[in-house]
Amino acid sequence: MAKQSFRSSATEITKRLISILSSNYFFYGVLVLCVLQALWYALSFTPSLFDEPKHLGRIDVYTQQLSPFFNNQKAAWDQFGQMTRDSFYFFYYIMSWPLRFIRLLTDNQSIHIIFLRLLNIGAFTLGLFYFRKAFMQIRQMPSSIINISLLLLVLTPTIAILPGAVNYDNFVFLLFGILLYFGLRIVDKNKPTISDTLKFFAVGLLMVMVKWTSTALFVPAALYIGWSVYGKYDKSIRKLFKHNKQVFKKTGTIALICIMLLLSALIIERPLLNQIKYGKAKPGCEQIISYERCLDFHDFAIYDGVRAGIPTDFSPVGVAEYTTIFWYPRMINTLTTVLPWNAVRLTRALPVITELFFASAIVVIVLISSNLRRIFRHSTLRMLLFVAVTFIFILIIKLYGSYVRNAVPAAIHGRYLLPILPILLSFTGLSIVRHLGKFKKTLLLSGFVLLLFFSQGGGIVTHSITAHDRLYWNNEEVKKINTELRDILKTYVKEG
Repeated sequence: MAKQSFRSSATEITKRLISILSSNYFFYGVLVLCVLQALWYALSFTPSLFDEPKHLGRIDVYTQQLSPFFNNQKAAWDQFGQMTRDSFYFFYYIMSWPLRFIRLLTDNQSIHIIFLRLLNIGAFTLGLFYFRKAFMQIRQMPSSIINISLLLLVLTPTIAILPGAVNYDNFVFLLFGILLYFGLRIVDKNKPTISDTLKFFAVGLLMVMVKWTSTALFVPAALYIGWSVYGKYDKSIRKLFKHNKQVFKKTGTIALICIMLLLSALIIERPLLNQIKYGKAKPGCEQIISYERCLDFHDFAIYDGVRAGIPTDFSPVGVAEYTTIFWYPRMINTLTTVLPWNAVRLTRALPVITELFFASAIVVIVLISSNLRRIFRHSTLRMLLFVAVTFIFILIIKLYGSYVRNAVPAAIHGRYLLPILPILLSFTGLSIVRHLGKFKKTLLLSGFVLLLFFSQGGGIVTHSITAHDRLYWNNEEVKKINTELRDILKTYVKEG
């Protein structure tokens, strides 16, 4: 009798926990956690990570004139590389306007930086909202899996602090979330509307303008959506337009088409024209200004030194070996600490969280692979898988090319995976539920154990413990609070 009562109580508790994990309130808690971590970083640390000093410098350059286009480059700008044909200019130009505004209110540079950081926090947080909204359209995706996946995302050490820094990755995350929302809506409908399709393409073009390398996200998604819409109208363009002819008369549709044409013109003017004229969407510094001037640009000077030291007998390993011995371990390492192995590290990885991520990455691959048959049965899941796999493939090939040119496996960073991490985490959750869904109590217990592991460096814990004192803002109160927090964390977090 007592045993039956215990089982009944355990079952009731399990149901309540699942209900909590599935609720909007749990997701709101994830948002609050994300904002608190990002705010902590924004208010505690000076610009140093994620190329933030370079981003801030380039944003400042664009405050010096109204137009986003430069006819020539001032010598003072050489420290930021070539500016006249920069493929990332759109992000810097847009961000220059909030900077102009805050400068009207105060001359305090720290406040300027924090204000821009707040905008990035807002963009990332809104991105979480849209990712959830997108995934909630997938009938095969339980809300509990979506919520837990986003929680694990914001508990990833590097991702936890990324929203608190000024960079275009936060805005790409937001735009990709919106893109998936419209994309999944189109795929899920029997007869998708032109309105949703135009919104999808408009958001995608905007994402490419913010960060041109996000074409690796947009193009696979666009190909899948284009083929899906074409197929749903019996592969007839005439039927597509006939079914939506009234939509084209609406003001909103005309506005969307105009926005798409403008964005297309900007893409042609910059990355596309760069590719035609210079052979690269992002021309090398020395292709635009002189070699001597480029040496003032830190990134150029580093790679120039690296290329000068390439051994004459250097023979690159193959793509598969590169992925195994360089790409995979460094991607995982840079998700648990903010600098890669081949750099002078300001922080160090904590052992428990690092080993957890290395093991989890293998588990993720195995679990998703074991569930491919089910994923392929559903068009929405198929789309997400196609985009994620294509993006990873393009990323590996791009970084492998850099390795071949420079003879070092540089520029490998886990934050590049940010847009597809929610997809991979959600697919992993689906696979776990498929294989172990009957053992709900065991799964919940395993979840609590996982959270215990995350307490050993998850979220902002790693950076709080490992960051050097010189990275704090020059404020005694900030230094004191962070030092006290670090001392508290060190009492229960394993460091070696």
